[in-house]
Amino acid sequence: MVSSIKDIFNQLLIRSKTGLRMTFWVRSVMFDFVWYKEKAKIPPSGYLKEQVLEKENQRILLCIPHPDDEVLGCYFFLQHEAYRQKIELLYVTKGNRCATAKNYTDIAEKRMHESRNALTGLPLEAIYQWDLDDGSLKEEKAAVRDRIERHVATMNYDIILSTASEDLTPDHAALGHMIQDITPREGVKKLFYRSTWSTFGIEEADYIYTGDYRTKKRAVKSFITQSHIPLLNPILFSALECRLAHGIFQPVEIFIDSDHYTGKSRCNRKNMLHWKQAKTAL
Repeated sequence: MVSSIKDIFNQLLIRSKTGLRMTFWVRSVMFDFVWYKEKAKIPPSGYLKEQVLEKENQRILLCIPHPDDEVLGCYFFLQHEAYRQKIELLYVTKGNRCATAKNYTDIAEKRMHESRNALTGLPLEAIYQWDLDDGSLKEEKAAVRDRIERHVATMNYDIILSTASEDLTPDHAALGHMIQDITPREGVKKLFYRSTWSTFGIEEADYIYTGDYRTKKRAVKSFITQSHIPLLNPILFSALECRLAHGIFQPVEIFIDSDHYTGKSRCNRKNMLHWKQAKTAL
């Protein structure tokens, strides 16, 4: 009964723009409470050193399955590297089939606007948005892979980033497989990042980026259309993971070379949106 009442309440919120804003405000307040509660549990006893890209002025393509994944998985990375590298964003789908799409006549445009707001101030070289539907990447995998390969072939990228091939969100996994399958010029590095699923652990990471949770929280809060999803939780999940691994409560973003990725992490396939459940895997 409790579960059904909760589901009904959530559906009512999803159907209302005001409800979505209220939901995000409530989540934000609750998140701060839990954040400081967890942070106070164990005094800092360790140190985490960032592991960032060695070279500067590299041309980087960040492949994004849905608008918001670039912030969930790569916000600290973009904050750090956008001033050192030449970064281009590729939104592979337009984010038009989310649960709240019925509230908006222009949901794809709205979600892109939210992404632009979240990334305000970051010097990006270019932004590409393809006209593909959410949930279509698995079915159109061959055609989309070829399209990505043609795009990459016309550019002189040094690094390509995408979600991992063993991600449990279908579009994320399909994109990861496509990036693994393409054959760019020799020397191009392919990296995987995490968005909402813990597809690899901090101990496996080739690159680690840290930052202020408040700035990332502010960026995540730009995604009002996705208020029904606890998008702030991956920030908390990563801080808990860092505390257990390095003794310091610090939000992190981690990246792994696709050649090093096995998809068999002890943290693999844990949903970072539901950190209480995922905590048992850390």
